[in-house]
Amino acid sequence: MPVASAEKNDWVKRVLGVTPRETGGANGHVGEPGALLARWTKARNGWQAADEAVGQQINGLAAILRSSGDPDLATVADTGLMTVTAGFKTKMMAALMDIGTDDMAKLRKRAAKTAVFVDKLQAQIESDARVIACDESDFGVPVTIRATLGRALGELSSVLAEAAKSH
Repeated sequence: MPVASAEKNDWVKRVLGVTPRETGGANGHVGEPGALLARWTKARNGWQAADEAVGQQINGLAAILRSSGDPDLATVADTGLMTVTAGFKTKMMAALMDIGTDDMAKLRKRAAKTAVFVDKLQAQIESDARVIACDESDFGVPVTIRATLGRALGELSSVLAEAAKSH
């Protein structure tokens, strides 16, 4: 951003109390809309990758449980594992899809509501006995629901908080 433009923006902020809209992103300032949208897209993509990784881990655990020969473990594999992150996750995924990746106005408008679902899912995975049992299972399949989803949810939460402040 040219110096004259930065000086003008500072004056507008100081005198008028308004933050001018900038296309931003080129110099990496986090407060600029372009940079925020880029962080949002990265966080959203990070969530999708984390969710897919956890899905693969759960599928691996389910396969081990089914092959154990224990009917109770097979029932858990067939009915219980895929629901360990259900509930808030469904609402959050719908909110993420609604915002999309390239609409700053939607991101700002829906950030606070979406953050509620993100925070509730974060709390759920940290305390849900089923999630903890999967993460701590001794069946030889690494499952890291809390760590994997926790990092991604943390980044989503951070970006959504910033977007909500800029609304």
